[in-house]
Amino acid sequence: NNDGTKKKDEREHVKISTRTFVHAIVQRTVDSRYLLIQLMSDKQQQQQQQHEYDLPSEEVGFGETLVESAEKCIAKQAGIHVQIKGIVDFQYILNQFPKGHYSNDYNEFHVYFFAEHHKS
Repeated sequence: NNDGTKKKDEREHVKISTRTFVHAIVQRTVDSRYLLIQLMSDKQQQQQQQHEYDLPSEEVGFGETLVESAEKCIAKQAGIHVQIKGIVDFQYILNQFPKGHYSNDYNEFHVYFFAEHHKS
């Protein structure tokens, strides 16, 4: 339009869901070493390929707090219980989508916790 008004589809607010993820930087207090989780796909396990390592991470489940999710994630992925000490960082990833392709897209919120493991 030449009158300065925008088309209806350009003005509409599009609601895009946000998926939340927790990540944990875990330090063992006895020797100040840090925990990494070995990541393997089924294909890598079958072919015994080189493995990747990362921080314990997972998507936050419905009804969970961020801290509960982080503690559960570490217990599940590493088999240890830790004490969450604080948040190190957080990131909000705002995705840029092609116009008209919003239905399956989402933004991401990542929270990085610092935790300590006291060997007992």
